[in-house]
Amino acid sequence: MRIQQPYFRVSLLTGGTGTRWRDEHGAGIFREGGGILVQYSKPVIQNNVITGNSAVTGGVISTGGGGVRIGDSYPRFYNNIVTNNTARYGAGVVLNYTGGDYKNNIVFNNYGSMDFERAQVSG
Repeated sequence: MRIQQPYFRVSLLTGGTGTRWRDEHGAGIFREGGGILVQYSKPVIQNNVITGNSAVTGGVISTGGGGVRIGDSYPRFYNNIVTNNTARYGAGVVLNYTGGDYKNNIVFNNYGSMDFERAQVSG
């Protein structure tokens, strides 16, 4: 699901398979954002359970952000649970060239991350 509206509150996001698209920084074609894909926006994403999504199917360089992929944006991401999602990297959440305000989220039991061996969290 691509977010285009400034406020997003659905409660349950499940069964998504991501979006096949060309990376805006020229890295190639990927499948990302199994549950939510945010690009070039400033949405409020609040009080959701993002579970049972995947970004794993082929024809692309790799797949990431099984639960959530946020890039080149500045979202407010509050009180969400991201669990049981699958991707080849960032199985739960991918943050790519992005800022934002992230508070009170729980990210656990997401599976995959075969293409990159570690996560980096800073700030």
